This record gives sequence, C-alpha cells and structure tokens, in this order.
Amino acid sequence: MRKSFLILVSLLLIGFTLFSQQYVLNVYQPPVLVANAGDNASISFGQSVVLGGEPTAQFGNGDYLYFWEPSLYLDDANSPNPVATPSDTITYFLTVIDAKGCEAESQVTVNVITSDINSENFGERVKIFPNPNNGIFSIYISENLQNSELTILDVLGNQIYHSQKAGGGNNSGVIDLSDKAAGLYIIRLKSDQTIITKTFVIN
Repeated sequence: MRKSFLILVSLLLIGFTLFSQQYVLNVYQPPVLVANAGDNASISFGQSVVLGGEPTAQFGNGDYLYFWEPSLYLDDANSPNPVATPSDTITYFLTVIDAKGCEAESQVTVNVITSDINSENFGERVKIFPNPNNGIFSIYISENLQNSELTILDVLGNQIYHSQKAGGGNNSGVIDLSDKAAGLYIIRLKSDQTIITKTFVIN
C-alpha cells in the first residue's frame, strides 16, 4: 500500500512539473511598412521630375500597390516612380498598400519656377477666347514680342502645337485643336523679354 502511494505521489509530482513549464513562442513580425514619396523638387516650367524614393516602399509584406494623388500631370499614378510634368507648383500624396493590407503614406511637393508676369498683367496682354472651348479658339497678344515662340502642351508635358516667329511680331490668331481630347492644356509664350504661361480647357 505504501509503495503504491509513493508511486502515485511521484506521478503527480512529475505531471505537475511537466504542466507547469513555460513555453515561449517566437512570432516573426516584419518591420513596419514605410513609404517614401521622394525629396521636394524645383523645376522650370516644361521640365519633368521623377517622383518616389529609392525605393519608394520598403519593409511590410512586399507586393506593394502605389496610389498617387492627384494624378494630374503624372504619366502613371500607380507607378512607384511616376514622371511628373506639372505646369504649376503641386503637392502629391502617396499611399502604399502591402500584401497584408497595411498602409503607409508620404508626400512630396514639386515647385514649378516660371518667369511669367503676374496674372493681372497676363490677362491684359494675352487673351484666350472662348475658354473653355471645343478645341477651336483665338489667342490675342496685345504687343509685339521679339523672337516669340508659342507652345501648347497637354497635362503630361507633351507638345501638341508649336509656332515660332523670328524678329518682332506676335502669335495672335485662331488655333484649331478640335482633334484633341477633352481636358486641361497649357499655353506657353516665350520671347526674348519674358515667359508667360496660361491654362485652358477643351470640352
């Protein structure tokens, strides 16, 4: 009887020891997702800049999705490194989503430098009418400019119209862009004296 009791006690002690042990479970947690929209940049009107970092996203769970807002002036709003050709200073906001649905955000500002005159003087010296229009419109320049050059760009910076005059004169006249898609366009007037920019809309 005593021997059986000792065996029972021994079994209970062994069982208590086994069940009282602590177990440590190591779970791998990847570093927090980081988004990098790149450094702020300054460009001249008509130039382009590549957005994003090197890399634009890191850590998290890979297989990233990229969303740039606004998409205006970008060649691809879902690229990690889109090319921006803005006509005015603009701030882009980047959202990165990884394979687990985690999000990270960043932003970058592109400063567009122009030597154009102020908007009031521009309105007096250069007129576009009608604006908005159906692609056919008139441009009136109230003064003669030396070696003037008139360029029209789409929002991606692609040149769709160009006119140049050597010596004195102006680029007033009717322009037909009726074969172009509806949207925002940029007119740039460059001369020996100044660079002037203005936007217009084709419906």
